[in-house]
Amino acid sequence: CGGLDVLSNPQNRIFSPLFLFDLLLAPYQANLFSLIFYAILGQWGAYLLLRHKNVSRGMAMVGAVLFINTSWLGMHFTEGQVSYGSFQLFPWLLLSLEKLSKPKWFLLLSFLMAFFLMEGGIYQFFFGIYMILGLFVLDSQLRNRVLGFCQTHGLFVLGCLVMFCFLAAPKILGVANGLGHRAPALENWSISLETLFYGLFHPKQDV
Repeated sequence: CGGLDVLSNPQNRIFSPLFLFDLLLAPYQANLFSLIFYAILGQWGAYLLLRHKNVSRGMAMVGAVLFINTSWLGMHFTEGQVSYGSFQLFPWLLLSLEKLSKPKWFLLLSFLMAFFLMEGGIYQFFFGIYMILGLFVLDSQLRNRVLGFCQTHGLFVLGCLVMFCFLAAPKILGVANGLGHRAPALENWSISLETLFYGLFHPKQDV
């Protein structure tokens, strides 16, 4: 029949703690409870991040609610892209970078990146890397904070990287084993200017 086996699918979450939802609940219930779980954690993280930025409690609550109810998240969940759920944890990623002077926050950062892979959040993992690298280049304070932490806690950083590798290894090895023998296929296709116009400007985006 073709296709991928379970372990070769980058978006499987067999190794995720939230796999318990899949074991105990029906599929649609497991997906719903997963999104609710992420929403609670994400809203809490957004609140703490805004408070760290000296935003008042009331406005931090409003900002956290607005973040967790953004149309971008709602659009993807409505389309059934439940694997995007852990995007709601990105405030914790930013908060970890903001508080990186303390080892526990680097530990949380390492666990989050490993969790994205275990959860099947391939987009989250790579977008998280892009965000970290972007902030490292553009934010001099964060860059100095990261470099200073690595210099003063070198062994701890190495230990966290080892922990990340062990946590993510089952997922990475499974995907590599299933996809490693496949040759990449180059797709060559084109669309007409009329189709492109309708896709970008038609009110119903009816392509």
